[in-house]
Amino acid sequence: AREPVCALPRARLLPQRSALRALGVAGARPPLALASTDPAAYVRALASASEAAELTASGGLGDFVWLLQPVGPVDAARLLVDVPDDEEQ
Repeated sequence: AREPVCALPRARLLPQRSALRALGVAGARPPLALASTDPAAYVRALASASEAAELTASGGLGDFVWLLQPVGPVDAARLLVDVPDDEEQ
């Protein structure tokens, strides 16, 4: 395995395929029975599965490597921005 350059301790490299699968992304085809019961839902599910398969494909985008580097606890309150009511959508 390649060592990350300029990475903090405990950092590791992870193929995109593994990272996305850990997040629940799968390229599995939807059940064929869905095509007869709800054709529109089947087409949507098939499109989603195709996109997931492309993102996780061996020899393709699935081989892209992510650097996972722990950074410590996240203060969720700092991630939220207060938007004035008249600007909310």
